[in-house]
Amino acid sequence: MDEMWKALITFLSKPLSIGGLDFPFTVGDVILSFLIPLVGAVLLYRVLSFVFARLLQRSSFKEETKRRILRWTRRSLRVVFGLLAFFLIFGLFGTRLGEYLGKIYAVLNEPLYSTGDTRISLITLILLIPVFYAATVSGNLMRRMLEHSILQRVKGMDPSRRFTLVNLARYLTIVFVSLVGLSFIGINLSSLMVLLGVLGLGIGFGLQSVVANFFAGLIIISTRPIKEGDRILFGDIEGTVHEIRMLTTVVNTLFNESIILPNSKIVQEAVYNFSHYDRRVVLRNPVQVSYKSDVRLVEKVLLEVGERCPYRVKNRPPVVYLNSFDDSGITFTLYTWISNVDEKYPARSWINFAIWEAFKANGIEIPYPQRDVYIHKLPGKIEGMEE
Repeated sequence: MDEMWKALITFLSKPLSIGGLDFPFTVGDVILSFLIPLVGAVLLYRVLSFVFARLLQRSSFKEETKRRILRWTRRSLRVVFGLLAFFLIFGLFGTRLGEYLGKIYAVLNEPLYSTGDTRISLITLILLIPVFYAATVSGNLMRRMLEHSILQRVKGMDPSRRFTLVNLARYLTIVFVSLVGLSFIGINLSSLMVLLGVLGLGIGFGLQSVVANFFAGLIIISTRPIKEGDRILFGDIEGTVHEIRMLTTVVNTLFNESIILPNSKIVQEAVYNFSHYDRRVVLRNPVQVSYKSDVRLVEKVLLEVGERCPYRVKNRPPVVYLNSFDDSGITFTLYTWISNVDEKYPARSWINFAIWEAFKANGIEIPYPQRDVYIHKLPGKIEGMEE
């Protein structure tokens, strides 16, 4: 046991050395002077964020103000946390921090792959993260600027056309900023294209579905068969298009479920778009009445129900058709224009309730399936039965 403690103390008191770099501190210094304070700061940050969020929920501020205060408070705490981490690192290295940073940079900058003017090192791979992050942020900023500033001044633009322009501008911005960033960190784009071409031959077959979804996304954005906010029916999935991405489309169903659809499926298969050009739709309410009913009275009652529907388009009168004479009754259908496809199910329910109440008030019977049996001749005496 004593030998184990001695070995542990020797390990903790030994100067740290990584990859030929000898640091001016021991493993114990890293644990006591850096890791423990850092973990404590993380826990403190979590506790403060939780407590502040709870206090803010009990305040009388508006919800938007609460979210804004909480967001800026967390950002401020993160800045303080970052400064604390910097001072802890500075406490370990002291005045030799710049010297060791130079040595670490030299190790990370050793080329892993080089061709022509392009040298790819660990530094290059690390810098890819901020490059692509900056490209994504720039694309989102371009989209926000177009939606809330430039295109707001253009009167009469079709929402689907606006959607196409905004998304094309966003993706072009992402591509442009990515290419500029790759050039800035020292990647020769011509060499990169050659490398990607060689890699593409090897992995092209494995990425066929990804490539198909990517180009299908471009087709959706350019031709606009659907756009964000549309109510669609795809197979047995009905919902609202929440977001169209380059590879997939997110649809929120009527039950608040998010369905991720591959873009290639949307391009290849039939999609019912209830709000492609107009959010107004015609609602169909079929109903059967008894053969004893006055069909003209039924027509009048159904028209009155359609006229009273609060969801209907005011300048589009309802229409009633006698569709068919069926086994159990006469089938009528009430056609009503409603102003928003999102209200289709509430409107249908309201009309059905109103039809039931109106039929009850006017003595109109809704039949149920029945069969009439006529016996033309009774069978003779059945053998084995007593008279």
